[in-house]
Amino acid sequence: MDLNIDDRWLYCPKKNKDAEKRIFIFPHAGGTAQGYKKWAEVLFERNNVEVCIVQLPGRAERMHEDHVVHMPSLVNGLLESIQHFLDKPYICFGHSLGCLVCFELMKEIRNKSLRMAEHMILSAKRAPHLPRQYDKISSQSKLDLVRTLKAFDGTPSFILDDDDLLNILLPIMRNDFLLDESYIYNDSESLDIPLIILGADKDLLASQSELLAWEKHTLNKFNYKIYSGSHFYIFEHEDEILNLMGEVINENHI
Repeated sequence: MDLNIDDRWLYCPKKNKDAEKRIFIFPHAGGTAQGYKKWAEVLFERNNVEVCIVQLPGRAERMHEDHVVHMPSLVNGLLESIQHFLDKPYICFGHSLGCLVCFELMKEIRNKSLRMAEHMILSAKRAPHLPRQYDKISSQSKLDLVRTLKAFDGTPSFILDDDDLLNILLPIMRNDFLLDESYIYNDSESLDIPLIILGADKDLLASQSELLAWEKHTLNKFNYKIYSGSHFYIFEHEDEILNLMGEVINENHI
């Protein structure tokens, strides 16, 4: 595969034609691929892998593109691009909304008889078959949406206190929340992929029981780990999670 492919959907900050494996990262709602650049660099240095981060439309260099708020349409667009990067064994990491995108993408990859992930690590998202337990966030007023983002504790205060930055961020957040809220789970055969579920003990969006319910979606090994913190605990436990990803990609995780 030509690693110089200019691809809108995937940001691969460290091109590595000699890497034997890849890691695909699926960011959270409102997240950008650039927000996980440090992870890609650390994983590259520690494990000699190529890391590619999914970049959804409507943000960063794709700001001029329309948001996609329908999961099947999103997955179809992503699959059209990512299929060219499935020439090597790979694992996937998804956080929050990224878990749903990853999960639905793997189902479609299976349906197309393409190379499946060797492992999925999914974080801070209740199992997809469970009913939503909270009111719609996408339709909240500006004031209420800012309060919600403050409660999630994942957006820097300097952004939430700056109207110009909010005018950029809030449409992205609304559309990503709408993508999540409009998601319809279609029951299908579980994936034959080892699954690790991660979460936090104070996460208001994904309780431990909701995380454990992911077990029904794999025919393979299932493991889980709970960290201290809230919904964005991954940035407080960054080194531990990067070590876990390294263990998994090097097949040292039991």
